[in-house]
Parts: sequence; C-alpha cells; structure tokens
Amino acid sequence: MTFDILNFASVNRRVLIWTSVFALAWAIWAKGIFSLFFITFILSFTFNPIINWLARRTGWPRKLWVAIVYLVFIAVITLLLSHVVPKLGSESRTFFRGLPAALAKIDTLLLDTARQHPALEKGVQGMRKWLTLEQFTGMDTERIFAFTVASLNEITNSVSYFLIGTLFSFLFQLDLPRMNAKMRNLRETRLRAVFDEIEDKIGQFATVVGVAFRAQIVIALANTALTTIGMLVLAIKPVALLASLVFAAGLIPVLGTFISSVPIILLAFNGGGFTRAFFALGMILFVHLFENYVVNPRIFSHIFKIRPVFVLIILYVGYSFFGLWGVVLGVPVSAFVFKHLICPPDWLGTAPTLHHHKDTGTDATQTA
Repeated sequence: MTFDILNFASVNRRVLIWTSVFALAWAIWAKGIFSLFFITFILSFTFNPIINWLARRTGWPRKLWVAIVYLVFIAVITLLLSHVVPKLGSESRTFFRGLPAALAKIDTLLLDTARQHPALEKGVQGMRKWLTLEQFTGMDTERIFAFTVASLNEITNSVSYFLIGTLFSFLFQLDLPRMNAKMRNLRETRLRAVFDEIEDKIGQFATVVGVAFRAQIVIALANTALTTIGMLVLAIKPVALLASLVFAAGLIPVLGTFISSVPIILLAFNGGGFTRAFFALGMILFVHLFENYVVNPRIFSHIFKIRPVFVLIILYVGYSFFGLWGVVLGVPVSAFVFKHLICPPDWLGTAPTLHHHKDTGTDATQTA
C-alpha cells in the first residue's frame, strides 16, 4: 500500500492548518519580534474603532482621520516622554537610595522588638534575614547596578519597538479597507480551505485579546490615578516613579496589586514610620477594593468571569513557560481557549461573548 500525501493532507487538513498557524506564532515569538507584532496589533485594535467613528460622524476621508489620530497620539507621547522620562531618572536614584534606608529602619525596629520580647526573637531573626537588600531584591549591590543598566537598555529597546510598531500600525490603518477586501478574496483562491478554517477563530482570538488588554489598560489607569492622589496626600515620594510602577504592574491581573504595593509601603514607612505606612496600606486597600467592586465588575470581570485564584494559577503557569508575555497574555488566551474552543456554545449561559466584525475590523461586546 503506497502512501498518498494528498489524501493524508485532505483527511488531516484541520490538524495541518492549525499546526502551521501555531508554528508560525512560535517562530515569531522565538525570533524575539513578538513585541513588535503585539504593539502593532494593540494600537491598530485601539485606534480602528475611533477612526471609523470619526469618519462616519464627519464624512471626512478615513485616511485623513488616520493621519490626525496618529499625529495627536505621537504628540501626546512625545510630550509625556520629554517631561516624564527625566523625572523618572532622578526619582529612580532617589528610590534606590531610599530602599536600603527603609529596610535598615525596619531592621532596627525588629532588633528593638527582639530585645523587648525575647520570646519573639526567633521569628524576628527570620524576618530580619528576609528583609536584607540581597534577599528582598534577590541581588547584591553589584548585581542591582548591572540589573539597572540592563533595564535601561531594555527600556531603550522597548521604546524602539514602540515607535516601529506605531509606524506599522499607521501604515496598516491607512490600507485597512483594501486589505480587508483582499483577505475576503482569498475565498476565491486555493487558500479557501485555510481561510474558512481560521477566519472566525483568529477573529475571535484577536477580539478577546484586544478587548482584554484594552480593559486592563483602563483598570491600570484608574488604579494609577487613585494611587497617585493618595501618595500626594500622604506625601509619599518619589511619586512619578511609583505611579509608573503602579501602572506597569496594573497590566498584570491580581498579582500586580502585590508587586506595586510593597515599595509604596516601604517608602511610606521610611518617610513617616508606622503611622504613614498604615495610612499607605489603607489607601492601597481602598484603591483595590474600588477596583474589585466597582471597576472590575464593570470591565474585566464582565468580560471573562474568572476567579482570582484561577487568574493566579494562569499567571504562574504562563510565567513559567513564556516569561513576561505569559503573564500579560495568559488570562485572555486562557479565556479564549476555554470559552471558544472547549465549551459548547450554550454552556456559558449568560456569560458575555465577543463578536468580531469582519467587514470593519472593529469589535463589540454583546451579552448572550
């Protein structure tokens, strides 16, 4: 019996198509250009509905609104970078000077506690060992310096990716209507089977990831605004650096809360002792209670309905396999796989489903 490759491909067509799709995605990630693709996608996904809405409301050409929207965006980014980056540099130095001082102050307090209460000495010694700079950061002083230099280089690379992604997104938006028409014409070619197989699922996946990341940005902005107000009221410094940390950590569901809270509480303790640290903790709890009971139910939880414990598991597994990208994309990817590939259509009941508009490339959230 001879092996018929055409018959094998016909029988296993779906498996071969999706194997090719995942192999292409893995190649993009392995080559280190996934960041560029993701930035291009997020910017296009975010600006496309805005551009379409403006073009419909005004009747002006779509390409004109593409140019206007991106010029405004670049102007805002340039303004932020010119004012914020120098301030972040000076505040970073203040932060690295203040962190050892805060840890030393806590260490002194623990020593006094151990002297006054000998029964607590064993537990206090364990806490003192954990609160050393090396243990707290996982690095000694030389490695912290090397890490800072590497982080600055990484920030430079990220800015370069961001600028290139913005350019690609701009060019993509300029030609989007024609590309949509060309993509639909694939049905008339030999790639029709591939197009019919992946069109809906790729569209659903893009919409889930885009809506999730956009929602997380809104949540992170709300957290940053409220936390910044609280830090200004409590005179916790450096404000710009800590606010930037709050925003960056806010893009990580659930776990970001703990990442951003620790340095705020430490610096509050260093600047005002237990009283200010207590008020800082109260401020952080208020912000995140507001997030969990007001912002999240209206935005993020409404989309995915995922329990925090499952979010933490997803983040841990995602980080173990894919690093930072596993943390950023773990939740939306898991939600897509579970709700669109595993569950039958009627299993979700009243859970929201995301529909992809094939003609305009926009997204909408509807409740089933």
